[in-house]
Amino acid sequence: MTIQGETHLATYVATMMHGKRDGEGAYSFEGEPTLIQKSAMGTLRAFMTHIDDKLAPRHADWQVNAVMKNAEHSVVTALGTLTFEKGGEQPFVCLIHRDS
Repeated sequence: MTIQGETHLATYVATMMHGKRDGEGAYSFEGEPTLIQKSAMGTLRAFMTHIDDKLAPRHADWQVNAVMKNAEHSVVTALGTLTFEKGGEQPFVCLIHRDS
């Protein structure tokens, strides 16, 4: 039974890899069920907002160089740069998909 106005969220998984810091991880986050169908940048922004909220105060900033979506497989791929609060930058790759 669905209560009027109730929103059901979907679970997404983002796999992120970055530079020389042995940085690789899989992160789960929730979003609206149609998130992956929207713009690739909007999907990435939803994930980065989740990370920013979890890691407050922020320890890194990010810049996107390219973001694309494979509609057939419902995967968003992003390439960019992480700038760390303590100094230094590292390139990153992020792949986002809906958890099955």
